[in-house]
Amino acid sequence: MLPRGLRLRRSTDFASVIRHGRKVATMTLVLYAQPGDQPGFGVVVGKRVGPAVVRNRVKRQLRHQARPLMEHSDHLRVVVRALPGAGVAGSRLGEDLTNAWDKAARLLNRDRADGARDDSARRIDDRAGHDSPASPIKPVDDRAGGRGTEQL
Repeated sequence: MLPRGLRLRRSTDFASVIRHGRKVATMTLVLYAQPGDQPGFGVVVGKRVGPAVVRNRVKRQLRHQARPLMEHSDHLRVVVRALPGAGVAGSRLGEDLTNAWDKAARLLNRDRADGARDDSARRIDDRAGHDSPASPIKPVDDRAGGRGTEQL
């Protein structure tokens, strides 16, 4: 169990990390990480993961796996969103959390070394196995005679 001081509890804390943090996705979870003045960890498990018993088990597993990771991460705020496959993942859930955490820490360290940069410029997707840039497609106003999307 995580100590109460290390848990994110307010919706504004969750929203800030999700909006401004770095994103790393795996098959069972999506991890958002952001450097902050105080460390914090939060879990989001939706109803698509399974019934209440399964959702609570996933939350307990993620918090248990996060405790040693939080001890080694100074001033890192993390939100983990479990995907529907997390309910049946078993031991893979902890492995995915550790891998995503390490990748997010490397990205944040690289960002810190490179200086400030736009958070929306890149998103990481481990499911594809590589870094994927933001989509080069922008919406076009249908009233202007466009066909819905336009390549940049």
